[in-house]
Formats: sequence, C-alpha cells, structure tokens
Amino acid sequence: MTKQSTPLVLLLLCFTVSLFAQQKQYNPQAIRNIQFTERTGSEVLEERVETDTLLPSIFYTDECAFDQAAYGLGDLWGTVGGMNEYGDMEKAQLIENITNTSISITDVIVWFNSVGIVDNGNLRIKVYSVNEADGSPDMLLGQSDDIAANQIMVNDTFILDTSIPFSTPVTVDASSFFLSVDFSDLYGTMDTVDILHTADDCGSGAEAYELWDDGTWISMRDAWSSDTEDFDMNFSIFAVVEFDPVLAVKDPFYQQGHLRLHPATPNPSRETVRLNYELEKTSQVQIDIFSPDGRRIEQRQLGILPNGSYTEDVELSNFPAGSYIYSIMTDEARVVSRFIVN
Repeated sequence: MTKQSTPLVLLLLCFTVSLFAQQKQYNPQAIRNIQFTERTGSEVLEERVETDTLLPSIFYTDECAFDQAAYGLGDLWGTVGGMNEYGDMEKAQLIENITNTSISITDVIVWFNSVGIVDNGNLRIKVYSVNEADGSPDMLLGQSDDIAANQIMVNDTFILDTSIPFSTPVTVDASSFFLSVDFSDLYGTMDTVDILHTADDCGSGAEAYELWDDGTWISMRDAWSSDTEDFDMNFSIFAVVEFDPVLAVKDPFYQQGHLRLHPATPNPSRETVRLNYELEKTSQVQIDIFSPDGRRIEQRQLGILPNGSYTEDVELSNFPAGSYIYSIMTDEARVVSRFIVN
C-alpha cells in the first residue's frame, strides 16, 4: 500500500505547491485610501442605493465598507482591482438578492479608482449565476451595453459613480448572482482601468472573483496575498434593479439571518399600513421609508429590541398614491419590500 500511495502523495504535494505558486503578491500599502463622503454624491448611497439598488453584503453590516482602497503590485504593472501584468480579464462581486423575488437588473453602478485612455476602448458589465458547487461565477445571464473608457467617471479628490445601462434588462430569479466588470478588450487598445474596493480584512475575499486569461475564475482570497495574509475585500459594484411593484414577499415570510419579514398589511392601503417582522435575537432596529421617486421620507430608530414579533404602523394620510419602498435593518441583516398607497 505504501508504494501505491506514494504517487498520490507526490501528486497532491505538487498540486499544493502549484496552487500556492499561483497566488499573486500585492503591496499591502494601499496606493489610495478614500472615503465615501458628501462630495461623492452621497444621495446615491443614502437614498437611491437604499431603495432600488443591491449592494455587496458588507455594505449592510459594517461601516468599514465606506473606506475604499486601491492596491498596487509593488514593482509590477497594474492593480489588484483592475488590469495588471498578470492579464486579469474580469473582476466580479457576489450580490445577494434581498428582495426575495424576481428582479430585473437595469443598470450597474461601479466606483472606479482610475482610468487611463489611449485608444478609448470598450468595457461592459456581465451578470453570472452562482456555481452551486464552489460558489464561483457560472452561467452568463446577460450583459450591459458597452461603454467607452472615456465615459468612466473618476476624480483625484473624491469618488464618482459610473452608471452602466442595460438596454435589455437581465432577469434574476435566484437568491444571489455575480456582477462582473469585463475590461478584457482594453488590453488591445492600451487603455487601463481599476475598480475601488474595500480595504483588506473588510468583507470576504471568497465573495469577490477574478477571471484569469486561461478562463479560470479564482476568488480574490485564493488569488492574492501580501507577505503573510490572504486577501479579504469586496468590489464596489452595485446592481440597480426593478422588482414586483405590489409585493416583494411572495412567501409567508422572508428571512435573512435573524431578521424575518412578513408581508405588509393591508397592501394596497389608503389609511394605515402595518409593517410586520420578527427578530430571532436581540438587535438594533431601524426602519426607513422611501417615496416613489427615491427620497427618504421617514426614518424610525427603534433602538435595541429583544427577540420577538413586531409591527410598525405607518399612517398614510399625507402619502400621495404610489409605490413606496421600506427597509428594515438590524446590525447584521437588511430586508426590503414595498407597499402601495391607493
């Protein structure tokens, strides 16, 4: 048995050595650190993003996500978040569908760190399903219109968002999906781009991926390391979506973590709507309500509540007819839904 197992042991050792040999090195001293501030167009983050935009999970659970970074490669050309000497072709971010219903992706917001323009080539957004076996990007579900490199919004002082439209919206029925920035064509036109992301140790590198030039998807955690640590971060790529305008909760309830959302009742309504939810453990709770045009019109800081079932009544006499989004957020979870005022 020893002789028979030796080749297998050697094969596994060779595979392990090969895997670690492929892990790329980045410079842990960021080439840029910048925060989302009022000058970045905070209305995008504080209003629109809260209503019709899905963010990487870390943005809902940890304020570290609002400290953005970009990392270089030391003596090599390029960045971790974009094009580089290794020939990375796409960068992808996992997005959770917290609406619990079918969504249509109409635009994607990307926060770029920089762009270098030579021949003004094109890039695009791709939407992928999630491989159930290993969690990587899987089947291509659709893609955006192409945009030219000179349409990317960047600034040396503050962060700007670039909105990339889909002429044909992409429908997603699953609970999660990937958004990828495909900049592979830019190698041929000598243009360069890179995407802002959270700093190391903010987010999960197992939820961010890159496509190598051999067609392999590798998680950022497995692909990159500094001298001593793996890389844990998330790309700043957001999905602008449309979903069921009447009721986003089609099941008796929708649960994310310890937060369980039940349908608003009655819905539609004219006088009062009741928002129903449950907590499975003690949590800090906040409820936000947004008008049909995306403005936050009411915020309720409910403080720390013990586990149990709760209702929150919203008086509608001053609400014009229309479709309103509400968000219930705890320190570990967030769910969104809609109610109709008739």
